[in-house]
Amino acid sequence: VNYINAPHLIQRRGIAVSQIRGLATPDYPNLISCRVEWPGGSRTIAATLFNRDEPRIVQIDGYRVDVRPEGIILVTHSHDRPGFIGRVGTLLGQHQINIATWRTGRSQPGGLAISFISVDSDIPEHVLEHLGQLDLVMKYQKIIL
Repeated sequence: VNYINAPHLIQRRGIAVSQIRGLATPDYPNLISCRVEWPGGSRTIAATLFNRDEPRIVQIDGYRVDVRPEGIILVTHSHDRPGFIGRVGTLLGQHQINIATWRTGRSQPGGLAISFISVDSDIPEHVLEHLGQLDLVMKYQKIIL
């Protein structure tokens, strides 16, 4: 897939696409955003390019973040409460999983939060199951890029 054939391939698959140009964003002059809708939901992701070669996800569903889209990333949705980072970090550490970076975006203090936790090694399924049992975790997903 490339810039030339992408519109044709998308159209053949029955995906509706609209494009808006000229969005003024003083914080991110190279911002691109994508909104995907499906029956029962949607997702919006915005990304930019720093220094010509450093891609970053800077917003997801209204949460401001700063995430390098690379490697193994654990995405968690939670309430912004004391102890969340400690409990998740302890769980990963108990299974010898090293945290490379941890980025959190939140709606407001004490509100909903989304965390992007980059790790140095894969997270086994049984560790993810333990994560899902933590009362502070609403949902989670492992992404490998």
